[in-house]
Amino acid sequence: MPAQKRRTAAAGFFLFMIFSFGILSGQVKVIFDTDMGSDCDDAGALAVLHVLADGGEAEILACIYSSGKAVYGPGCIDAINTYYGRPDIPIGAYFGGDVGDSRDPFARTIAQDTATYRHDIIDRSQVPDLVEVYRRTLASQEDGSVVLVTVGHLKGLYDLLLSSPDSISPLSGLELAAIKCVKWVCMGGRYQGGGWASEWNFTGNGAGPYTKTVVDGWPKQSVFTGGEIGEGIITGKRLAQTPEGNPVRKAYQLFLGNLNNGRPSWDLTAVLCAVRGLGDYWVSQNVGSIRVDDQGRNKWEPDPDKAQEYLLPKASVQRMQNVLDSLMTSSPASTGFLEENPGESGLVPGTPRLEPNYPNPFNRGTVIRYTLEAPSEVSLTVCNVLGETVKTLVTKHHERGEWSVPWAGDHDSGSEAVSGIYFYQIRADGFAATRKMLLLR
Repeated sequence: MPAQKRRTAAAGFFLFMIFSFGILSGQVKVIFDTDMGSDCDDAGALAVLHVLADGGEAEILACIYSSGKAVYGPGCIDAINTYYGRPDIPIGAYFGGDVGDSRDPFARTIAQDTATYRHDIIDRSQVPDLVEVYRRTLASQEDGSVVLVTVGHLKGLYDLLLSSPDSISPLSGLELAAIKCVKWVCMGGRYQGGGWASEWNFTGNGAGPYTKTVVDGWPKQSVFTGGEIGEGIITGKRLAQTPEGNPVRKAYQLFLGNLNNGRPSWDLTAVLCAVRGLGDYWVSQNVGSIRVDDQGRNKWEPDPDKAQEYLLPKASVQRMQNVLDSLMTSSPASTGFLEENPGESGLVPGTPRLEPNYPNPFNRGTVIRYTLEAPSEVSLTVCNVLGETVKTLVTKHHERGEWSVPWAGDHDSGSEAVSGIYFYQIRADGFAATRKMLLLR
């Protein structure tokens, strides 16, 4: 496997985050297991995970591609990782052909376009087997520290659990999972109908024979985000406001044909749960356990009671759409991709430009600067990490030119905002851009 390029701008920003923001202690360490390419919400989920990592909430340890019938998933994953300033995240792939979707509505196009996305990996021939990446990643982590999230079929996790001790670790895969993981969050199954149910990740594309073994044999806590959880939460339409050089925008565009309708947020909700837990988004049913048959169909039964639970909605659909869309469409915290080579970002000359605020981090106040190339109706707002508006700074017509707006770290009500990560977003005549800032009290 060729060495993956490191970008100086991304590395510099990451070190700045470590030493200046002091945010690493609360990070959730995540392994992301996906069948990238069969549906665009896998791309959206990986985008959400990157933005949560940008905000100091998560660390992405590895990406696993567990679909064997399409070869370009690892390349698409690498393109997204590179866009978000993390081109060196380890990627492992499944090399069999018995599980997975042979359709490839977007992964090949994105993976082969290295000129636009500037990534290294094109197909699975350039990455190790997923078991090696799984085992190496888990063996290197502290005990009880890893959250594993699967948003595709369970063949990769099946192969990990059945793996034997080797030169990487004297532990079996089952032992590694039991010792190194704290929980598994799985987008799979359906739970609210009362009877046997079929769901794509559990039963589709040859996955059925492996699902039962993984669900029954997983040794730690498991949280299931059923198909019902993300189904009515339609996201992705706001990707039209992101740069054309955004591979996640391209994935949704190619899969859907356009960005007018959006897509259910099955995989996005699983990632959000993996990092933030139940929060005030969901409650869980944790009395009972999941029963899975040999075809991968599932149902929830009140007995026996195991360390398993499934999600039930608490927050409104509108709120969940806003939270997930705000995360998925946030600009990468590492500005290396957008500014390292101006003109390759997908922004056309003459569009507005949102500059980094200064100072950042800040205590008493900061100044946000932006440039308009033409008279525009401008909206400039500050939001928290939940996507909720904290302060509306500008809603007016501006003439062409450079503008600066102070923010005193307060709410619209006048009360002080608490310490934390905030996003500021400008909208001007169809253009939108978002940046991140840190308030330290």
